[in-house]
Amino acid sequence: MKVSLAIATIGRTKELKRLLESLCDQSHTDFEVLIADQNPPGFLDGTLGAFESQLDIRRVCISPCGVSAARNALFALFTGEIVAFPDDDCWYAHDTLEMVVSFFQQDIAINSAVGTWTHDEFAQSISEVKEHAIHAMNLRELFVRGETYVQFHRRSATIAIGMFDPELGPGTGLPYGCGEDTDYLLRAANHGPVYRAPAIRVFHPLPNTQNYSLAPKWRAYGRGRMYVLKKHNLSIWFKLANVVYPLWRGVVEGKANWAYRWHMFKGRLKGLLDN
Repeated sequence: MKVSLAIATIGRTKELKRLLESLCDQSHTDFEVLIADQNPPGFLDGTLGAFESQLDIRRVCISPCGVSAARNALFALFTGEIVAFPDDDCWYAHDTLEMVVSFFQQDIAINSAVGTWTHDEFAQSISEVKEHAIHAMNLRELFVRGETYVQFHRRSATIAIGMFDPELGPGTGLPYGCGEDTDYLLRAANHGPVYRAPAIRVFHPLPNTQNYSLAPKWRAYGRGRMYVLKKHNLSIWFKLANVVYPLWRGVVEGKANWAYRWHMFKGRLKGLLDN
């Protein structure tokens, strides 16, 4: 079973190299790497050139357009039966694709699955993964655990779901700095259950919550979340809970993360009030 990996990238070489190195180490080797390159000409030549003899890589060079539009530029190139959307700064465990293929092979009715992520590949034991049973995800889980880089879909399902919303996500120039992942997952859920598959492991850095110069980005995250809630006509109570949640988290986490949570709250409140 072949897997298509659609990677949108801009401004990163070290992180992309780490991801590609992890792909070279996969126990399941039937996959293709599709890259939407939003960098200046030549920026990635050295990085990709080092892997061209080891990986099946195809690159599409486009002008900066945001992560969603960049991923959309790759949809026509998929040849795998399974599609994934790794971030350019995530990386895979040795058995990630093996576990993905095994999961989808067990039941042809499964269209979409969500794995698990951690920032430290040594922190997650097999026993920890096995504690959580495979199950159909509820609405809360779709929001809490639905990052794009842990989503895996049958290609036939992506045809039904459609492409990513180009107004959502970083790099669009619009004030909705996230939400493309949750939006895509909610749309997937409209076509059948989305299953939680904790044994599928992906690694990703923790968000930077200490650099106060990122406050506009944090507020944009908040507005993106509310855009998604409105788009999917979720209840006013669910919207209000989402607005208040960062304040509660800020109290629980303490002073270290308070600024991050405060700006997230401000973004969500602004998004709630947007017309």
